[in-house]
Amino acid sequence: MPKSSMVSEKDWVFESTIVHAKDARLLSEADMSRLEGFADDGAIVRFLVNEKSWDGAADAELERLLSNEVKWTFEFIAELTGGAAGLSPLTYLNDWHNLKAAVKLVYSGMAGDDAESLAECERCFAPANKVSCAALLKAVRNNTYNDLPDDMRAVAKEAMTALAELGSGQLSDMIIDRAALLSFNKAAGATGFDVFREWADFVVDTGNIQSAIRLRAGGKSQEFMRQTLVPAGTLSLDALLSEDPNAVASEARAKGYGGAVEALESGSFGFEEWKTKWLNDKLRRELNSIFGLNVIIAFAMLRLEDIRAVRRIAGSRG
Repeated sequence: MPKSSMVSEKDWVFESTIVHAKDARLLSEADMSRLEGFADDGAIVRFLVNEKSWDGAADAELERLLSNEVKWTFEFIAELTGGAAGLSPLTYLNDWHNLKAAVKLVYSGMAGDDAESLAECERCFAPANKVSCAALLKAVRNNTYNDLPDDMRAVAKEAMTALAELGSGQLSDMIIDRAALLSFNKAAGATGFDVFREWADFVVDTGNIQSAIRLRAGGKSQEFMRQTLVPAGTLSLDALLSEDPNAVASEARAKGYGGAVEALESGSFGFEEWKTKWLNDKLRRELNSIFGLNVIIAFAMLRLEDIRAVRRIAGSRG
């Protein structure tokens, strides 16, 4: 795997050894099956704390436990790597998630400029990557979009217009999501790490598969689909836009995503399960490397995927 010019050259043997010592915190397929069988959040928390060594009390609230594990993961990786630049893809999409939240909070009138309102709003935000929650809220609330990073300015304005003038939260989200994936794909590729580039391609590709199937089922025009699909990743947009009902599945199989369309047809939960398994299998192959920065990256990504999977499993009971 090529080294990023933004991370100092070293072999990472010591750090990789520390990561391998933490492997027990990761969730296996057997662990996921057990989680799916638990009747309530309390049982999930007790399993994660008592059997997987996640930090927290056995009687803690599930969301608090998960939030603490996200924080622990980022602090652990930052300590190991010295806060190395080039690892920003781990949190890159957070700022875009937060932009969506900022647009909705401002539109709903919840985003006041006082400290109490800001504290309340921050509960809706993920840990910031480069743009603070306060900066996002201020730019959207005051229409000072030029205060945002270059790739967010026009997107934020367009998304707010879609919500404020058209009343379309779906269109607003779509505008931000498409721009976010384009920016993420470019940033991940620029790190020089194959594991990030392949992850970004996977995120874009699976999003495009999902969009193509759903938009086609909803009778959307090719032009609408072309404006929605993300022109990045490994899948051919011509295949995704084809009127051949088998084209998407064929293209997915050809690019290594066999079973993706079938999983999506079983429902959103089945598709998310398929995505988790596909990505986890790939990341575990990286993790099983003897040493290297890719081991550290793979561990962090697997931890975040585990936390997302626990949230999904807990939410599916609701």
